[in-house]
Amino acid sequence: MNDGGTVEHAYLHVNEFRGFEKFCEGRLYFEMPAITPRICGICPVSHHLASAKANDALTGQTPATPRQTCCAS
Repeated sequence: MNDGGTVEHAYLHVNEFRGFEKFCEGRLYFEMPAITPRICGICPVSHHLASAKANDALTGQTPATPRQTCCAS
């Protein structure tokens, strides 16, 4: 902190290496939503959603809205 009481620099260093990055290399993109939720025991839904959104972006898909899926005529 500086003399004015504000933070000038902040750093985060994670020493833990779990190897999911290497484990996922070479895998097919559609396998990722099944693998990534296992990265963390606290927030698997967040990892699953991020993986699914990445797959949508990769394949150029626009996710359906709830209205498109449940209320189609």
